[in-house]
Amino acid sequence: MPSIAINPRVLLVSLDPSSWFERMAEDLLDKLETAATLEQAADPDSAIEAVTEQPLPHAVLVTDGNIIKHRGVYAKLLDYVRGGGTLVFMGCFPGEINPEDLNDLLREAGLPWEMEGYYRVTVHRNDTEETAPHTSLLSSYSQKAVFLRNVDRKDAWYRLGESSRTESLVFAPVELGDKDQTPIAMTRIGEGKFGYVGDINGEEGSDRVILAMCGLRDSEYRRNSTSREPTILATFTYGTASP
Repeated sequence: MPSIAINPRVLLVSLDPSSWFERMAEDLLDKLETAATLEQAADPDSAIEAVTEQPLPHAVLVTDGNIIKHRGVYAKLLDYVRGGGTLVFMGCFPGEINPEDLNDLLREAGLPWEMEGYYRVTVHRNDTEETAPHTSLLSSYSQKAVFLRNVDRKDAWYRLGESSRTESLVFAPVELGDKDQTPIAMTRIGEGKFGYVGDINGEEGSDRVILAMCGLRDSEYRRNSTSREPTILATFTYGTASP
């Protein structure tokens, strides 16, 4: 198995220079900075280099929909996952990719997942072997998200409640029929993990999910976020391409 950096290193794959991810995820980036070395790959070459040269990043976050234009990068990301890495699609990605392209990416990963719908609704934590260790995960919260279907129950981190209804300031609430759809999922592919966070607004609850999916302990970012030390674990290098 390829070696993963012992000091947590999180790589952002951000291939769309016009994306508003940095503004949307300001709070999340601050939290990640306290618990890991944060790097960014802003072009295909730096992204491929970052996930093929040792030591590999602890986790990779795909932040926008431009990955669909760079299938060579995606192929290397899947190799990274199969070899033991953690890959999470999040941020602006779910709001920038169309259903056909998303379903195509998921099929290429060998997953039956497909886009189901897009709405705001309150979801509830699915207590499983994967989610139980992460005590910071909210028991429930409202999010506007792109949902997936065909996700195994054990891979869904949050699920609809029995009486879940859409939440809108404009339209009347509608009860959602498919209670198995989910906006947040993670499963194993090979030796690694493949995750998806469909929240398009960067809710606090989703920030906690992403930190957990990256394998960062709750105590790490809670402790460091209140520390007065000028440097905690690493220097924040977000905004510069990976070397």
